[in-house]
Amino acid sequence: MIKLRLSSYKYPIEDIVYLWANSPPTVIPVEVSEELLSGFYEFKEAVAEDCAGNYTVG
Repeated sequence: MIKLRLSSYKYPIEDIVYLWANSPPTVIPVEVSEELLSGFYEFKEAVAEDCAGNYTVG
């Protein structure tokens, strides 16, 4: 399984919004191509959740 997590170390969660290009708010933000679905990996789900934590940079 592969997870993609997007986060920010500089801004609080209240100030962050990630949007996929060319996607209005009512559209599911992840598109999976048929080429990916026929390969080794299997797309199961897309979940938006809080992944706040402490990170060391540098």
